[in-house]
Amino acid sequence: MPQPTGVVIRMGDNVPVDGIWEPLTITRGKVLGLIPVGATLSENAGCFNYLVQGTRAPRMTGPFNESRGYAEDIDVSWCLLWKDDRYTDGLIPDEFEYFVTAPGAAPYIEPDPAIPAVRAGEVCPATGHWQATGHPEHQVHVVKGAVMPDLVIKDWSGAGKVHYVEWALLRQDKEGR
Repeated sequence: MPQPTGVVIRMGDNVPVDGIWEPLTITRGKVLGLIPVGATLSENAGCFNYLVQGTRAPRMTGPFNESRGYAEDIDVSWCLLWKDDRYTDGLIPDEFEYFVTAPGAAPYIEPDPAIPAVRAGEVCPATGHWQATGHPEHQVHVVKGAVMPDLVIKDWSGAGKVHYVEWALLRQDKEGR
C-alpha cells in the first residue's frame, strides 16, 4: 500500500491529477461542539477510486435510510495515493508485465501469427490467453488440446445465452509453443 502523497481534495473539487484516490471522512476536535481545534482524524469512507484529471471529485452516498426513503451523501475528502503518470509522454506502454501471474504459471510471450483463430467447439491449437472476437471483455485461458468454450452472455433479464464465437489468441504460454 503506497503512503498518501499529502494531496487532498474535497468532493466537488477539480481533480488535479490522474491516479488512485482514497475517500476519507475528516473530523477535527471541537471546543463546546462549535470551534474546530486540535488534530484532525481521517478515516476511510469506502472503496479506492481511479479519478481522472479535470473531472470533479465524486460525492459518496451512504446507506439507504428506510425512514427517510433515500440515501444521504457522506461529506468526504479524497486523498491521492498513487499518481498515474504512465501516459504523460503520449505513448501507451505494454502493461502486461504488471499483471499478477499465478505461482508456477508459465510466462507469456507474443502469440505466433501462424496460429489461426478457432471457433467454439474446436480443439485449442496452443496454450494461452484467448479473447472472444467481438467481445473484448470475455477472455479465457485454454490449454492446448482442450475444446474451445462457448461464450455465455447474460441478457437484459439476467438469463444466460450461449454464443457460438470465434476465439483469437492474445498471449501464448512459453511452454505452449
